[in-house]
Amino acid sequence: MSFRKTGALIVVERKRKLNEFVQAGELIESSISMRLILTIFNTKSVLHDGAIIIRGNRIMAAKVVLPLSKNPEYARKYGTRHLAGIGITEISDAISIIVSEQSGQISVAQGGQITGNVAFEELMQIISDAGK
Repeated sequence: MSFRKTGALIVVERKRKLNEFVQAGELIESSISMRLILTIFNTKSVLHDGAIIIRGNRIMAAKVVLPLSKNPEYARKYGTRHLAGIGITEISDAISIIVSEQSGQISVAQGGQITGNVAFEELMQIISDAGK
C-alpha cells in the first residue's frame, strides 16, 4: 500500500476492546488477507473511508469513524487520517498504522504519539511486540 500510495488507516486492537467503534462501522468479521485490505482501501470501494479494526487475526469492521486527536501540535501538522490514527491511541491501548496517500509514508501511532517514516521491518517488529 505504501508503494502504491494507497491511503489506509489500520487499527490493531490490544487489551481494550473497541466494540463501540466496531459496531458503528461496517461489520466485516473476516480473516485478514492482503487482497481484502487492498479492496477495502481502494478509492472505488464504498468502504475505503475510515479505518479498519483488527482484533487478533480478524478484520472486525471497516469504514470506522475514529475520534480525532485534539493535540494542537498534531492538528497543525497532520490531516484527518493521521489525526484519527493518533486519536484512537489517546483513548485506548490500540496501535494505528497510517499510510499516507500523498507520500506513501507509513506512520505508527501508539499511546497518543506518532512515529513517521516507519520502515517495513520496524513495522513488523511493532506489530509483533503488540501481540505480546
